[in-house]
Amino acid sequence: MSRVHMVRDKPCKDCGVSESIMYMVNDLLWQIHGVGSDILCIRCFCKRLGRKLDRRDLLDCEANDVNKHFINYFMEGGCYEKDR
Repeated sequence: MSRVHMVRDKPCKDCGVSESIMYMVNDLLWQIHGVGSDILCIRCFCKRLGRKLDRRDLLDCEANDVNKHFINYFMEGGCYEKDR
């Protein structure tokens, strides 16, 4: 079962930043690149993924629809820095 991978006011396991942006990726990606029941901000998830997000990575759900402008920014490569 899929779940929201960002929860308001809970810090990202990698960078420690708390964001209010929720997003959902498919379970296989989360199993491979995620942190189990912990939280990753979308920027750190992209770093772990090793690429920018693709529409196929995301679930068709309300969390992604509500935050689509922010998510689209990352799908276009915003703030994804391969060398960092």
